[in-house]
Amino acid sequence: VTLFWKQYLKQRLRGIVFATTGMTVTIDGLNTTKLLLEHRVVSNEEFKERLYALPNVTRNEQRYWLTSFYLSSEQGVHAHVKRADEWNKMARPILREKGYRVLNAFDLSAAFTYDTATRMD
Repeated sequence: VTLFWKQYLKQRLRGIVFATTGMTVTIDGLNTTKLLLEHRVVSNEEFKERLYALPNVTRNEQRYWLTSFYLSSEQGVHAHVKRADEWNKMARPILREKGYRVLNAFDLSAAFTYDTATRMD
């Protein structure tokens, strides 16, 4: 998965020149994968509260939100693809309003999961 992410970020950041301007850049996964894999159910309302509690993006920073991954876990009983997709859709408008930009981990990891499953790895 790391190799896929390196390539994805390389493509997304192509043409972007980083300069020492005092700008802070943050990539935040919001712990969505961890929350989906917890043994207790994190409700949609609790997840929304976490989103609303996040800071707004200021003029001197850029915040990127890494969507939850496409999970295919036999051990994570609450880690369902549908739930991850719901959280991504729920977070998108809230975080957009706060000034976050999105890095789509869901689609990328879905492709990886499909690729490894069809090879019977």
